[in-house]
Amino acid sequence: MKRNVYSHVNLLGELKLVPKDWHNYLRMNEETYLQLLSLVAPLIKKKDTVMRMAISPHVRLTATLRYLATGRTYEDLKFTTVISPQALSTIIPETCDAIYKALHKEYYYRMSVSSFDELLVLVGPSVARENTNWRRSVPEVERLSVALRYLSMGMTMHGISHEYCLGVRTAQVIIESTCTCSVLWDVLVPLCMRPFSFLLMAWVDSNYRFLFVDIGGCGTSVDSTIFNYSTMNTLGIPQARLLPNDDNGQPVPFVLVADEAFGLPSESSNTPLQT
Repeated sequence: MKRNVYSHVNLLGELKLVPKDWHNYLRMNEETYLQLLSLVAPLIKKKDTVMRMAISPHVRLTATLRYLATGRTYEDLKFTTVISPQALSTIIPETCDAIYKALHKEYYYRMSVSSFDELLVLVGPSVARENTNWRRSVPEVERLSVALRYLSMGMTMHGISHEYCLGVRTAQVIIESTCTCSVLWDVLVPLCMRPFSFLLMAWVDSNYRFLFVDIGGCGTSVDSTIFNYSTMNTLGIPQARLLPNDDNGQPVPFVLVADEAFGLPSESSNTPLQT
């Protein structure tokens, strides 16, 4: 297989000779890696079939650790792992879930300040992002805090529960065609030869269930404009509330997660953290 020849697994064999480089590549020493592999291997091992050989737990774990250490895209990782982006999009979330199941009882529920500081020094450079002209990046300490909270609450990559998050909204073209009208041909040709489309705007929860849909928006319209004139925008969003057991804090608003196409017209719409 090409993966056995060209993937970074062969590089790891050479990195064993230089422990510092091994640690820099996977963000842990070889002993820790082997211990982690022994814990997660039973959870991520797949069976070979008559069609193909299964990707080994070793390859799955190294690909995941490299992804977590660098933040590189699946499209970029495919060159060093020799695994398709489509397969990586399944392998990495599954392996992250396996790591959580194997370690959360021992490591994630309790962490001292000194341990947090040590972890921040270790992963900080990997999660740091530069500010841009458009937005301020989230500090490393906040990114790590959110990640640890995510793990300690028992969330998974496939199902996130947050009582203040009402869901995710997005818009997608569902019908696209080209007009073939003949009336006033000389006048209409410049317009008719362009495709026209309809949009489906949807509000979805973390279990991929459609909670609300709006169909019929013109494909040339901006997503935020369609939302502002849709019935979805007239729904009553609950008032901001205090977090549980936080009587002295600030009220937290209920939000819908959306991309930049919707803008930020109010505090009831949040964009995900930019990576």
